Amino acid sequence: MKSFLDYRLNKTKKKLTKMYEKGFWYINTYNALGSKWLIEALKELNLPMNYRLGSFAANSGLYEADAFKESDKEPMYYLSDIHGSNLKNKIAMAGNNFNYISGNVKAQDVTLKMIGNKPLDVIMDIKGALWYALNIKEGTYEDLVGILTTYNNLLSKNGYLLIDWYDFKDFKWKNVIFHLKNSLKKERNLKYFGELSTKYYINALLANLSEEHLNNDIRKLSVDSKEAGKPLSEIMQVAVIDKKTLQSILNCVRANKETLESQYEEYAKKQFGNKILKYIAFVLVIIVSILIGVMFNL
Repeated sequence: MKSFLDYRLNKTKKKLTKMYEKGFWYINTYNALGSKWLIEALKELNLPMNYRLGSFAANSGLYEADAFKESDKEPMYYLSDIHGSNLKNKIAMAGNNFNYISGNVKAQDVTLKMIGNKPLDVIMDIKGALWYALNIKEGTYEDLVGILTTYNNLLSKNGYLLIDWYDFKDFKWKNVIFHLKNSLKKERNLKYFGELSTKYYINALLANLSEEHLNNDIRKLSVDSKEAGKPLSEIMQVAVIDKKTLQSILNCVRANKETLESQYEEYAKKQFGNKILKYIAFVLVIIVSILIGVMFNL
């Protein structure tokens, strides 16, 4: 089973990495979304004056930089990315309160030592490492347990995990093509999200788990994210998971290990089988074409 999963992940990662590092999807999405949603969300959480924020799938870090500059408090920010070394346009600020951790850092490998040996008040995961792990098309069971464990370890007792929470109705499959096509071109104003939100994936996960260990207290924030000329800001919504709920979800995922592992592996097996059938069909087409050519030459 594991070989099927490894095969599928390696093929997918190569394609996504190229678009992530060299495409324009991040800057185009940023221009169409803005940062008001994040600025207002942090205000609603009523964080301490010296709150600490972590974002470990930050890409260039533009949203975080806007929130940092707009804050009327004295926060400490820590950013990183699994492709950090290969991203050329990472945000840089003078001073020691806005930190982009160097190197290619997997979110689940972040430790307290890397963020000053103090827990975080907020972890921002907007279609980030958790979103990736929840999606059985992309992640693995080990990814899911790893990222939930890391976030649980990094959050303070009263800390929050901030996630995207827009509705399924705001996503259409045709938007995927639109999003991908325009992400390859600079300065395109996106009108739709090209991915399902974390809300969709986390609800799908929890729906299939035993509720014995589950405390499902995910709180949607009532922030006004709308900005003129930014279409995505009109549909962007966010929610928070507190430390107690995060621990409950982690316990539930561990308690349902066999069920979840089989879901990830069955999908990988199906994808591998589909790939083999496509290759066989391709080879058959070539063979038939050659035979037809030979017959016409007789």
